[in-house]
This record gives sequence, structure tokens and C-alpha cells, in this order.
Amino acid sequence: MPRPGNLKALARALGTRPHMLYDELADTEQEIATPSCDHRQLTSRDQRTVDAFLVLPLKQREAIRVLIESLAGN
Repeated sequence: MPRPGNLKALARALGTRPHMLYDELADTEQEIATPSCDHRQLTSRDQRTVDAFLVLPLKQREAIRVLIESLAGN
């Protein structure tokens, strides 16, 4: 597994997100969805948090999704 910084650089060079390079379960159909927020308004801290999330193992990302959904009331 590449280091997170290398994974991010490769993803940037390929025009994709880091998790798409190694996520065996990623469905490209789902990746085409319209974003629910304007990502240009993310702070640098928010972007670092998103980047850290994207390089987590699949099980940890799922746990974080469940936590976020529960906090958001979904």
C-alpha cells in the first residue's frame, strides 16, 4: 500500500480520488452522482479530514459513515 501522500499525488495526476485507486468495492456508477455540497467552500482543515478519511481501510470508513449518519439524523 502506498503512503497516503503518494496515493494522493497519484490520484491527483490521474484526475481521481485516492480511494478509487485501491477500493475494490468502488462502483464507478456511484461516483458520477451530483455532489451535495460545494467542495470549493471546504476549509483546508475540512479537506485534510476528507483526505484522511479516503485513505482509511474500508471497515473504518464504513464505521465513520455510520457515525456521521447518526449525527446527521439520517
